[in-house]
Amino acid sequence: PRVLRPRVLRPRVLRPRVLRPRVLRPLKLSIAPQTPRIQTPTYARDLFMRMKSKSKTARAGSSRSSSSKTPKASLRSPVPTGRVQGDQDDSEVTLSQLRPDGQRMIDEAKLLRFRNRTTHRRYGIEFGIPEFTCLCPASGFPDFANLTIKYVPKDWCVELKSLKLYINQYRNRGVFHEDVCNVVLDDLVKLLDPWEMEVVGDFAVRGNIKTIIRASHKHPNA
Repeated sequence: PRVLRPRVLRPRVLRPRVLRPRVLRPLKLSIAPQTPRIQTPTYARDLFMRMKSKSKTARAGSSRSSSSKTPKASLRSPVPTGRVQGDQDDSEVTLSQLRPDGQRMIDEAKLLRFRNRTTHRRYGIEFGIPEFTCLCPASGFPDFANLTIKYVPKDWCVELKSLKLYINQYRNRGVFHEDVCNVVLDDLVKLLDPWEMEVVGDFAVRGNIKTIIRASHKHPNA
């Protein structure tokens, strides 16, 4: 017979766990070197810096000797003929020198015409003026309209730049809605003598009233 020996239970020895400190390694960051910005020299910046430096020197000179004063440049003095804007003295640069005087051009504007080169065929020309403005002669408040000019040229066509300056003359002119289209029509008919012409003024709402004026002309031999 099999003899069963008693099992001897040995006590389990728990060994203490040694905790090793965690070493934090420094992170290696790869930073790309920043390339310096390349500032291309421009005429505007160079002009500003030169004007600034000359203004500083002028102030220093004026503080030292108050008797020597240079007259200021006129606002309406034109750019000297035969010279480029970049070649002139920076202290003489003004707004009116860098571009034409718009108000003077509008005041002196006159309608111009040129010869129609296609007289063997009748064709239509249409101009849209969405920013037309004038003054109400009764109240002095501004009126706004979308002006449309349509005509069939006979011997002459209107020059566009002169038409633009002519239309801009109405912004400071007191005129009724009804007179706007008729005056524009009379001036253009007198200048061009076209086969047909129509001027439509679609004015903005004023006092809850929408106004649309149509004035037309037809040549007696048309």
